[in-house]
Amino acid sequence: MSEFTVMTDSGLRPALDVLADGPRYRERSGDPDMQEYVVAVDWLDTVPESNAVNEVTFGVNRGEGHQRDRKTRHRPRSKCEAVGVEFEGKARLTHKVPAGPEIITPEDGAIVPHDAPLLVRWKKVTQPIIPRLGPVEVVGYHVLAVVATPDILPPGKTNTSFDADVSRNETSFVIPKQYLEPGRIYEFEVLATERNGNQTITEGGVFCTPPITPAKCKKPE
Repeated sequence: MSEFTVMTDSGLRPALDVLADGPRYRERSGDPDMQEYVVAVDWLDTVPESNAVNEVTFGVNRGEGHQRDRKTRHRPRSKCEAVGVEFEGKARLTHKVPAGPEIITPEDGAIVPHDAPLLVRWKKVTQPIIPRLGPVEVVGYHVLAVVATPDILPPGKTNTSFDADVSRNETSFVIPKQYLEPGRIYEFEVLATERNGNQTITEGGVFCTPPITPAKCKKPE
């Protein structure tokens, strides 16, 4: 990340100087285990806007590549360099995009015990996000929970997160109690993955552990 540049109206600039989270990324740039890594992408093909897909909040090949309101047909060629070794690959991306999982539990704003496992449940995804982006074949799900409590963390320390891949036949996952702590706000989401790699995220909101009360169990601004 520290050597990556992006094109701006004033020319090439270091990504760390341009990105909104640049200061946070810079703090981690000296730690190989914590720093962010990026991949340059050359777009090989585009289509007229009249033929483009313009849907908000669907993902393509999860990593940091969530597509939000993007108007291109994707066939990227990516290249990255790490420790003096260059990697190059190609992937063809499709517009078969699954609907987002409908989360059943926990409800947004739920208060859950910190000393017991937490069951996350959702409905099976069988349809595309909109009819013209189907048919779809969901091959798996991904569950993510991250601490969102507005703590003041020491330098180099980040809030913990829990994520897990789940098979296509499952519609629930148990977050172990070892991850939960008292007095915490957690954001969570469930992703559905289509066979071609496209993903759609459903943000479940937040759940909290006591002594936080329902009135205080809200996503930090």
